[in-house]
Amino acid sequence: MLDITLQRSNFNNLAKAEWIEAFAGAIDHVNSGSCPQHLVNALGTLVKFDMAMSVVYSHRSKPFYVYDTFQTEKAKQGLSNYINSTYILNPAYAAYCVGLNSGVYRIHELSSENRVSSDQYHSLKIRRMSGEELEYITECWPHKMEEIFIAISLPADEMGEICLLRARSKGGFADTDIALLTAHLPLMEAVFRQYWTNARCYASIDDTVPPMDYLLNTVFDEQLSTRENQVAALVLKGTSGQDIADELGISLTTVKTHRKNLYLKLGITTQTELFSLALNALALHA
Repeated sequence: MLDITLQRSNFNNLAKAEWIEAFAGAIDHVNSGSCPQHLVNALGTLVKFDMAMSVVYSHRSKPFYVYDTFQTEKAKQGLSNYINSTYILNPAYAAYCVGLNSGVYRIHELSSENRVSSDQYHSLKIRRMSGEELEYITECWPHKMEEIFIAISLPADEMGEICLLRARSKGGFADTDIALLTAHLPLMEAVFRQYWTNARCYASIDDTVPPMDYLLNTVFDEQLSTRENQVAALVLKGTSGQDIADELGISLTTVKTHRKNLYLKLGITTQTELFSLALNALALHA
C-alpha cells in the first residue's frame, strides 16, 4: 500500500513539475506573439486534447485570431469559415454577448434552445450534421469532436476564448478535466490578460472593410499581381483548382502556375501556410 501511495505521489509531483515548467514558458513569453502557444502547451500538461484554437471576441466585430494547432488544410479552412462567418452562431459567442463570466465550459451546455434557421443554412458556412454536439457544424470544421472552452474576461468588455477539442471516440472530456482547468484558471487568466494587453495595441478594428478585402488590399496586394490576388482569394474560399480555372476563364495549368508564383512571393510552400498567413493577418482586422 505504501508503494502505491509513493507512486501516486511521484506521479502527481511529476505532473505538477511539467505544468510549472510549461506555464513558466508562457510567463517568459507574455510580451511575445508566441505566448498563446506556450499557454496551450501548458494546458496540455493538465488535460489531454487533440487540437486547440484561441480567439478574442470584441463586441459585435468578427473574432480576433490568436492561435491554433490545426494541422490540415481542411481544418484551417474550417477555422477561417468560423472567424469570417459562423462565429455568430457559436454558443460561446452568444454567451459572451450577454455577459459570460470567466470559467471553463462545455460548449453544448451553453447551446441555445433556439434552432438554426433555414436561412442561416443558406447564408452561412454551416451544414446539418447528426451526431455532433450542436445540430450543425461549420464547413470543414473537425468532425466528431467534443469541445470545451476557457472563457477569459478582458478589459474593454472583450473576452478571450481558448477552445480545446478532443475526439468523442476517446471519451471526450471528464468532469475531472473541467475541475482541473478551473483550479488553474486564475493563473491562465492573468497570463492571457497580460498578453492581450500588449497584443491589443497592434490590433485594429475597421468594420467598414470586409476581412477578405482587407487581406487582398493590404496584405497581399503589395506582393501579388492582380491575377495572383484573384487566385489567392478563391483558394482561401476553399475553391478547387478546376473551379478557379472555370471562374477565371483560364486553364488548370495556369492556375497551378499562379499558385506556385504567389506562394513563392509570400514565402510559403503549402495551402495550409496560406491559411495561416491569412488568419494571422486577420488578427489585425476583426
